[in-house]
Amino acid sequence: MAQGRWMRKTQGTLAGGCVVLITACASAPEPTVEEMSAEGLARLDEGALSEARQILEPLAKQNPQSLEAVAAWIEVLLNEKRFTEALLAADESLVFHPDHSRLLDHKLNALRGAGQAQVALELLQTRLANDPDNAEWLYEIGELLHHVGKEKEALESFQKAQSLAPDWWQPAVAQAALLLSRGGEERAQQALERLTAVETKESPPTELLFHQALAHEQLSEDPDAEKAYLRLLEQSPEHLGGLTNYALLLERSGRTKEARLQLARALNVTQPRDKALREALQEKMQELAPRKRTQVLR
Repeated sequence: MAQGRWMRKTQGTLAGGCVVLITACASAPEPTVEEMSAEGLARLDEGALSEARQILEPLAKQNPQSLEAVAAWIEVLLNEKRFTEALLAADESLVFHPDHSRLLDHKLNALRGAGQAQVALELLQTRLANDPDNAEWLYEIGELLHHVGKEKEALESFQKAQSLAPDWWQPAVAQAALLLSRGGEERAQQALERLTAVETKESPPTELLFHQALAHEQLSEDPDAEKAYLRLLEQSPEHLGGLTNYALLLERSGRTKEARLQLARALNVTQPRDKALREALQEKMQELAPRKRTQVLR
């Protein structure tokens, strides 16, 4: 039986009274645009980018007014880093579906990918005007403000996002990273306050612990920093930043053998292409290697 078809059998009677089976063949219904869009996205989720393209590109061209078809095709374009084409497709579809959130999200990602941070910022600020308590948009605005060099405004946006979503760790980490990059004990203390204010119901995320450790180090609170690094490495044993920073903390406290162990673990998780980093780790390990005693002949 051919794929996509089904067989139906019915009874019929000939003139002589014999009963025979009459087989009729009927075609299965054609898949809808929505079903094909979902199939293409399923291929994309599986990492089969070329298969997704084969399904979604002709589908979007044949159905330019279909939100499902065009939005799915834009996802393929974004995955292929064809940001200019994705932006054009989003703008064309927004004519038929004004202010649709899915298309606006795609347009925003296309603008970011195309390096148009200022235009992306303006788009998000326009959306925020209609939903001023949207913590996710405030966070994204903070990222874009940071990208265009407006650090003060970025901090304010991150802080407002955290106040609206106190159990969301990313705005706190973003604030801490900005504050710590400026240096100084006062800013490190502010960073620590932002991080400890996060109301996580589960284990703290690794990046939260990492930035807590950095803040404690900047405040010269090495015992607390060590506790944070140990919690971080318990959750994520191959966290490269945690391994290398913890090794340097151990070196400062004179525990060179333990420091070398952490450096060796860091070296094991680096990629061969990270040549400069691997060389730096190897050099540091040699620096901390125990010195061989030379016998003095009398």
